[in-house]
Amino acid sequence: MKNTKNEKDFASIVVAVFEWITVGLLSFMVLLVFTNAVLRYTINVAITESEELARFIFIYIIFLGSIIAFKEKKFIAITIVADALKGKARIAVMIIKEVLVFIAIVYLLYSGIIFTMQASTYSAQGFRINFGLVTMVLPIMAAGMLIIMVRDIIHTVRTRKTEGK
Repeated sequence: MKNTKNEKDFASIVVAVFEWITVGLLSFMVLLVFTNAVLRYTINVAITESEELARFIFIYIIFLGSIIAFKEKKFIAITIVADALKGKARIAVMIIKEVLVFIAIVYLLYSGIIFTMQASTYSAQGFRINFGLVTMVLPIMAAGMLIIMVRDIIHTVRTRKTEGK
């Protein structure tokens, strides 16, 4: 059971890092937008690139926040079918759901990598940063979710083995 604790700690560390990054990005975005608003209305000067940068930061906040929501099981789920079932039928539906979610996350990782490689050939209009830096948050999110999901699967399998003994 000691390995389960280490795996849980690894996933928790990954999520904690994403939480701190998200908090830092949100703070920076608020400061950036506030500063731009103050400059615009006091001395009639605006930093045009700040609006685009704030948009990119917001994208990162959403995708990194998705990892946190995934870990805490805060995503919206329709459980009408699973709630109506009992016993083995309920377990079968839950397993099918987990397999489908796993496939979706792997697809997000794969397509996110391809999208990032394609997007890296472009630059953002105002800020002139490589657009691949913006889109790479998609495979980062998918990888974070896979880490959490694999950790949960390992924990479930080990728990079932110890309960069966």
